[in-house]
Amino acid sequence: MDNSALRSPYYYQEVIRKFSGTLTHIFTLPRLLDSIVTTVAEIFEINKVSILLKDEMSLEYRVKASTGMKEDIAKEIKLKENEGIINWLCMREQILKREDLLIEKDFSEHSRVIMELDLLGAHFCLPLFIHGDLIAVIPFGKKITGDKFTYEDISLLATMANYAAVSIYNSL
Repeated sequence: MDNSALRSPYYYQEVIRKFSGTLTHIFTLPRLLDSIVTTVAEIFEINKVSILLKDEMSLEYRVKASTGMKEDIAKEIKLKENEGIINWLCMREQILKREDLLIEKDFSEHSRVIMELDLLGAHFCLPLFIHGDLIAVIPFGKKITGDKFTYEDISLLATMANYAAVSIYNSL
């Protein structure tokens, strides 16, 4: 049974209140990133959550915090700015859902995006834009319960990602 049916009508407001409160009390980037992935994974019962930040020197996005991902694998992941997931997110400026790729097979880097999603163990990815610049990506795995993400879940995660984007940007 989907746990969202058991939630109070104020569940989403309470999650946003707690999450935004947490973000205002952390000032170092590593602690902030760890807090974001841990909090999101716990609230939504997700098996894998990570944050990839843009490295301005190499123009690659690298995993800077994760939960549910082996550390040695996380350290090796590098997504290039004009390829795969990053290219898809920059072109569309919207959430990348794995099922969308089943519909959109004419995208030139379709197979690369699928490969990168598999590497990250991601069901979908949220882009974090500040002033039109993609500063980070948050890939999400599957729910531990096996339930699907509801529209409300994804909307709440997108709202939380907006708060996270501002906090990350201010910590850079």
